[in-house]
This record gives sequence, structure tokens and C-alpha cells, in this order.
Amino acid sequence: MEDRARAQRLEESLVAASPFAAHDIDLVWRWGIIGPDEERRTLPIVSSSSTSAPPRIHAGDSVWVELSHRGSTPRQWFASVLEIGLEGRPILLNAHQPDGIEVIPGVVSHVGLRGHRRRQGLVYQWPSRVPAEGPRLARLLVLASHRPFSLGHIVRTPGSDDLAAWAAQGLALEGEGTSRGDSPRPFVTSTQWASGVICFEVDPRGRRW
Repeated sequence: MEDRARAQRLEESLVAASPFAAHDIDLVWRWGIIGPDEERRTLPIVSSSSTSAPPRIHAGDSVWVELSHRGSTPRQWFASVLEIGLEGRPILLNAHQPDGIEVIPGVVSHVGLRGHRRRQGLVYQWPSRVPAEGPRLARLLVLASHRPFSLGHIVRTPGSDDLAAWAAQGLALEGEGTSRGDSPRPFVTSTQWASGVICFEVDPRGRRW
């Protein structure tokens, strides 16, 4: 419950601060899954305010997120990707770069794709504590600023089976036990920041290609 409340407060604070966020920025993101032939399949970005149905992934799908800088100026962005999953816990997916992934013009960065092949992905597992009674909503949050920022105060170390695939693939979170801090602090560290939400459904049944 504490994790859910922390995630809810974070999202509410982002909505409240959205009038002050930068829009039409030169940082762009895509996401998707790895197909049966190890090809990347891009999925649509559906926000929480959209009237479109969110895309659906399946338990066992391999997920990736791509960050790129489409601008011509050398000023970089620092971006973090959080997953608020089926249990409502905020999980920092770029825990190996806890102050944000540096994104510069001409260099594409990824979460979930490593090595020269860029094909592995992060296997999305259905938590054992969540009843597999049908598809459930989850979402990714992309937070970005022109300066490094830490979100370590809102993440929690996974339990033994809590999104074990994410942690096992080089994304183990810092610390142990409960989250640090009682509530999320503002992450904004510069006069220009931005955020985005990617909503999707997760089907507990494995995919049949």
C-alpha cells in the first residue's frame, strides 16, 4: 500500500506541475517488444488521457524503450524510465544510471537493449501475488531534465519474484528493503523538464505468435 500511495502521489504531482513542463521538446521516446524473429516491434504510445485503447503485451514478452535527441544543439537531456506495474510499485528501470540516462544528439539510448545486437529486451513477468484473472493496466513514466536528477527515493528493491526478470538482466536496484523517504520529492532540477506516460495492458497468458 505504501508503494501504491507513493506512485500515486508522484503521478499527481506531475499532473499538477504539467503547466510548467516543457512541450514540443527535442527528446523523443519509443517503446515496443521483441518479435519472434528478434526484430523490434514498435507499439503505440497511449497516454492516460487518451481515448484510444492501450496496446496489450503478454506475460513473457520482451520489452524495450528507446530514447533519442532530435535537436541540433549540443545540450543534453537526462532521462529516467519508471515502471508502475501490476502491483502499483514504482520501479526505476535505468537503475544502472540512477541520475538519468544522458541523451545527446546523434546517439540513441535504450532501456532493455544491451550489447552490439540490441535485441535482448526485458522479459515482463506476471507477479505471483497478482491474480491472473485477466489483463491489467500498467504504465511507464518517462521523466527528463537538462540536469541529472535522482529518483532513488521513490524506488523499492524487488522481492524474490517481483519483476525478477528486470533485476536479473543487469537492472538490480540500489539498496535493500523499503523505499527511501516517506514521499516523492520534486525531481525537477532545471528550468526545462518534461514527462510522459505510456499506458499499456498486460495479459497473464503467454503470447502465441
